[in-house]
Amino acid sequence: MLPSNVDQPLEGSRREPTWRVVQSPLLVAALVFATFDLYAFWWLGRTWWQIKQEDGDKGKRPVWHALAMVVPIYGYLRFYAHMRAIVTIAASSEARAALNPGALTIAWIVVNVLASTTSLVPSPLWVSILASALGAALIGYAQSGLNAAWLSLPGGARRARSHPVEWLVLVLGLSIYVSAAIVASLEPETP
Repeated sequence: MLPSNVDQPLEGSRREPTWRVVQSPLLVAALVFATFDLYAFWWLGRTWWQIKQEDGDKGKRPVWHALAMVVPIYGYLRFYAHMRAIVTIAASSEARAALNPGALTIAWIVVNVLASTTSLVPSPLWVSILASALGAALIGYAQSGLNAAWLSLPGGARRARSHPVEWLVLVLGLSIYVSAAIVASLEPETP
């Protein structure tokens, strides 16, 4: 259940903060998992745009920010900047304490190293699934921190409505996981 300041208009301001969107961390995590972590790039770009609207920084480029995540080393610095920006916009100390940018960046590095290792070295299917699940949990946790930041600000936030495409992506992605697991279980083991 969401706090009472969700959907309340911003008092004393001309512009309502429509970019402040409280989204289900579970849905975000499920979408990241179902898309094999590709939704994480969408999430990073979309939330960077939201933060840009909040702080008015015209220098923020959401598309380039999301694409920077694939650049070795620099992507980790951009991820840290993203988490730090979420903490910076939070109005209350409780909301600021919801995320630790350093710890989340280390977790992001571990997830990326695990995911890239599975693509470079033959490994069991469960290792790829684990990497994707850890990435999904990390982005879902970051969404819960962003929700806390939005709700701590005067004017509150609005609830996100799930789109039918999100549900289609979930069904298709999870179907691929199930199909891959079935195929992996039918393959004969090599000595």
